[in-house]
Amino acid sequence: AVNNLKLEKINALQLAEKLSLEKEFHVKMGKDAAPRFFNRAQIAFNSFNFDDAVNFSNSAVELDPSMTEAWALKGVLHFIYQEFNSAVEALEKGQGEDGLIKLAKQYAEIKKDDSDDLPLETFLDLFKTAILSKQYIVVGGLLHYTAYSDMSIEKRIEVCKGIIKIHNHYALRKEYKNSEINFNFNQETKRLDMSNNPGVNTALILQNFPALTADLSNTGIHDFICFRAQPLKSLNVSGTKIIELHTLENYDLLNLNISNTAISNLTKLQLLSLRTLNIAHSSVRSVGVLKGLVSLEKLRIHKGQFNLVELQKILPNTEIIVVP
Repeated sequence: AVNNLKLEKINALQLAEKLSLEKEFHVKMGKDAAPRFFNRAQIAFNSFNFDDAVNFSNSAVELDPSMTEAWALKGVLHFIYQEFNSAVEALEKGQGEDGLIKLAKQYAEIKKDDSDDLPLETFLDLFKTAILSKQYIVVGGLLHYTAYSDMSIEKRIEVCKGIIKIHNHYALRKEYKNSEINFNFNQETKRLDMSNNPGVNTALILQNFPALTADLSNTGIHDFICFRAQPLKSLNVSGTKIIELHTLENYDLLNLNISNTAISNLTKLQLLSLRTLNIAHSSVRSVGVLKGLVSLEKLRIHKGQFNLVELQKILPNTEIIVVP
């Protein structure tokens, strides 16, 4: 019996030692894995995949609580999610930028509970303050996170109008409090009209807007990024600063107006099934770039833009409309 007790004690000590060694091994291996989780978090963050970025940064700091870079990123993510108390805690552990910590503390006083919603007026003030304090990482994050959040169309319209005014005016440190931009959305036809706003150079908040038709003609936009994730069928960007099509990702488009732009290469349009296309007074001069647009029913060009005989050979089933 004594020998058995001694043997059990020895076995227990050996098991405890084994478990201790295994725990030490896993902790060591886990800590070594932390940089990989942080790297994945950075990749997700740069791709605006914030949910994955949160999960990976959480794993990184759990495996290695001393990893300041992961804490700093985690703090930025909490800020973007408008969880300001959590942002302050993480940013301080990550030795984050003083200006961002100060801003997080400022809004933590306004929003005591991280689970509460931030009122629209306060959110717009936060967005403006972040721009003026040059916190561009969180500006981009706030914009993208907001654009792809679920909200009523009424709130989305107000958010878009507010951010577009701030992004195009307050960023230049000018006051336009009483100015109005042309922003009309018909909820029945799903038509968005923001035409004739020459002062609007960026409208990134329009991403994910539920428009079937969008008119941003005669605005200052210079690419198609603002139309991402919109279910567009018709788009008018006539008279804008857009010079290329590589940022166009609306593959369900049926009608496109790129007249009076510097766009010259139409290769991207071969991926679409356009029915109508307006390239009058654009930089399109080569008939060859129209090859492959076999679904076109109507093409609008300006007088002298192409050799009509050659054009009709390439697009025999397309109605050619020539304008002065």
